[in-house]
Amino acid sequence: MGRAVARRGSWCGLFGSVAAVPTNVDSLFAYGSLAFDEVLVALLGRVPERRPWSLAGWRAARLVDGPYPGLVAHESGRTVGIALTGLTSAEWRTLDEYEGASYGRRAVGALEAGTVFTYVWLQDDLVEPADWDLDTFRRDLPRYVERLQPTRRP
Repeated sequence: MGRAVARRGSWCGLFGSVAAVPTNVDSLFAYGSLAFDEVLVALLGRVPERRPWSLAGWRAARLVDGPYPGLVAHESGRTVGIALTGLTSAEWRTLDEYEGASYGRRAVGALEAGTVFTYVWLQDDLVEPADWDLDTFRRDLPRYVERLQPTRRP
């Protein structure tokens, strides 16, 4: 069986705005759904190596009608999450597809020998004033993971 991609309804595009192509020494700062093992396993078939990481100047915002957050710039914001390391180029492509056109991959820091990338939210009109609620997402996680549909790959 192949990997899975999320079907995020009308929010799921094919690819987001993408920064330089990451290598396997680069990391991904995950702050929302990708910080959950169940989502990573559904998408990648594994949980990559990870470590705690946080990002100053950004907040994980609640989105209109979205169960997942959008990372948006905020002067006094600080977002806590994890840095995923050792992602393959195929896994980066899967994550780009999962995030869709509403997110853009952006370099936000450095970790050891590589760059830390994250997915930032691109649609300001869908950002709510409140922060995203991790506990609410965690309660709905089984239903969210069920919506990740496997795709066959040759």
